[in-house]
Amino acid sequence: MYQISYYPSTDILDKLQAHFPNGFVAGGAIRDGILGLEPQDYDIFFPDENAAVSAYEYCKHWLTEQSSEVGSMFGHKFKWGKDTLNIITRFYGKPEEVISMFDFTCCQVYWKDRCTFALDEQVEDAIRSKELIPTPAIRDSVYRLVRFMARGWYATPETINTVVMASVREYKCRM
Repeated sequence: MYQISYYPSTDILDKLQAHFPNGFVAGGAIRDGILGLEPQDYDIFFPDENAAVSAYEYCKHWLTEQSSEVGSMFGHKFKWGKDTLNIITRFYGKPEEVISMFDFTCCQVYWKDRCTFALDEQVEDAIRSKELIPTPAIRDSVYRLVRFMARGWYATPETINTVVMASVREYKCRM
């Protein structure tokens, strides 16, 4: 693993860290923070199913009056003020296993105990250059590709082709 100097701090992360010290903040919040951008949401995954379910139940309890729960592809979303917290319940495991399943290299980062880690230094390079590089785990990510590009990220023609073909394969599997 490769360490990056970055520490996100919000009330919601502080509360989650206090109650679920085994949770990992991953993906876009960390990527956006490294770039000096306001995170759109906070994705949190856990090392095992019990921890993920406990986090979901706890958040459902303490966020009920202040927020509404919205379904998510990988878990459950909670709104709290300006923050959105995604409790990932669809998959769990060791950090390097979980982030290796993310679709783009720039998302393969996580935060734990005031330290930020990436699979390798190429992840930080991809973030800082804002280049979209698909990972072997790429799936139905055309919509995400378009959203990234609309926010100023760069994708080579080869990357666009890879994402489209992965989406076609995913679509055929669902038929």
